[in-house]
Amino acid sequence: AVTDRVFGRRTSAVNQLVASHGEYAVPQLAAYLGSNDIDSRANAIIALTRLGDDAVMPLAASLQTGNMMQKRNAASLLGRMGDERAVPALLQLAAAGSDAASQAAAAAAAKLGGSGSAVDAYLALATKFFHGNAQTLRNYDGTYTVWSAQDGQVTGTDVPRFLYSYELAEQACYDALAADPASAKARAMIAVIAFAELAAWDGLSADARADESMAATAAALDGARALAASTGTSDLMAALGMAVHMGNGAAASMIADTIADLGDGGDLAKGNALTEALTHADKTIRYGAAIALLRLDPAASFPTSNLVAKLAGDAASEAAVRQVLVIDSDTKNAMNVQRALNGAGFHAVAATDGASGLMMAKATGAFDAVVVRNALSDITTFQVLDELKRDFRTAHVKTVVMAQGAQLGAAQADYDKRGVGAVAPTSDDAQGVINAVNEALGDATDANAAAANALSVKASNALAGVRGSAFNLKDAQAGLIGALRDGSSDEVRQAALGALANLAGPDAAGALTGVLSRSENSAQIRAGAASALAAALKGQKPSDAAFAALLEAMGDDSVAVRNAAGGALGAANLTDAQRAKVMTARRVN
Repeated sequence: AVTDRVFGRRTSAVNQLVASHGEYAVPQLAAYLGSNDIDSRANAIIALTRLGDDAVMPLAASLQTGNMMQKRNAASLLGRMGDERAVPALLQLAAAGSDAASQAAAAAAAKLGGSGSAVDAYLALATKFFHGNAQTLRNYDGTYTVWSAQDGQVTGTDVPRFLYSYELAEQACYDALAADPASAKARAMIAVIAFAELAAWDGLSADARADESMAATAAALDGARALAASTGTSDLMAALGMAVHMGNGAAASMIADTIADLGDGGDLAKGNALTEALTHADKTIRYGAAIALLRLDPAASFPTSNLVAKLAGDAASEAAVRQVLVIDSDTKNAMNVQRALNGAGFHAVAATDGASGLMMAKATGAFDAVVVRNALSDITTFQVLDELKRDFRTAHVKTVVMAQGAQLGAAQADYDKRGVGAVAPTSDDAQGVINAVNEALGDATDANAAAANALSVKASNALAGVRGSAFNLKDAQAGLIGALRDGSSDEVRQAALGALANLAGPDAAGALTGVLSRSENSAQIRAGAASALAAALKGQKPSDAAFAALLEAMGDDSVAVRNAAGGALGAANLTDAQRAKVMTARRVN
């Protein structure tokens, strides 16, 4: 394709090269750009031009390899290709010196509209990759390869499809870090991407995660949290702000959790990304921040500390978390529908155009349903539905089409062919929207129940561990009692009881007495209820029902229940007659 002097054979070879090898031929072709043979250089340029968009990323990586002539010709060729993805690498080469290669790179970058620092350009490109911007990805050939320069060679690394956009973003960040090892923004964004990849992994089905082809990915992701944690509190705070800004609630929550692992919440009194997250519209972010702050257990209150315990209590009381994405270019209607769904117990977020909605849906693959308006400002509703079904990350999502009066008219048949689960009215009929989403979803999935249980246990454990006075823990009590409801798993109830043992007030005694009195409950649950009653009744006169239940429990077959009940009676303000009754009824012979 490069060295043959016969035009016909060379043309045929170029065609075969493009068809058979595509972007994988670029590293070898790029080397000929530095050849002393003018014909070989020209032929390599022709072949690379034929590859078009597919050649851009490996060719941009090649700017860090080869001789000056190769770099100059590669830079000029990238300028003619007109692809913005080459801008950061061109700016980096332009800043490297004043030789012909750097001059060519500067001219090419300017031609593509690039200016400023290479680091900023790399991070801007990383952000576009992170969001899965189709115009930036340009993944027309269906390969999932990330290109980089390593040890003077252009190297391609194949990555899983579900991580492709994140891996491209990560490479751009590492390129930024190579250009400026002191770039805190690059380190912070690498941390964001690490957690976004973990969230994407969690969003896969159990069968997908268990597939043998995923073993290497699972092993690699095992190190993601440790890598992110190594950046330190300052960078993680910046990462939290980035994740919130980029709309990845799952990553933001993980980052908050890691900040708590490090034991340093920064200047809470002045306010930072952690305290700001407490008022975010996405409850995943609010809950994550609240749990992290409880785990940090600061010595003093701060301006928004009054929000923390209540949020944690709400998290503890979560039922199966069914997540819904609303896509509607009518911003007012989108927000009203989001509020209605959140009020009905869903976790709903909104996007105001189809393209951004698809990016949000693919970010984690965690939405259970997507409610999309039958008319959007940028792309058609059919395009949104087709893309959701096409992409394996969102193929499982239930879809609901929203239309005025829930009427689709002549288009009904086209929506039916796309497997739409229900048709919803607009926010004028909020209950109708909720009903349509419930119809499409049916019962909560096991995965949703597991996610809700994990969140509840995490929140309860955080509340149980607080020893300082920065928070009004009583604000969590109602949520924790809600977690004791029938149908909750023993793991959830045990964790909630552990938290109540740390914060329960007198008004919790009735609910705890009910848990203790139910013989259907396990011994562990009844012992937990008795321990929580010790906190609720401390220095208080117990009701007749509470006293009777504790006295009965002191005769339980379980030693743990007996001991916890005795402790609760000891903490309560009993009359002499009541104490005598306990001594007599539970005399040890």
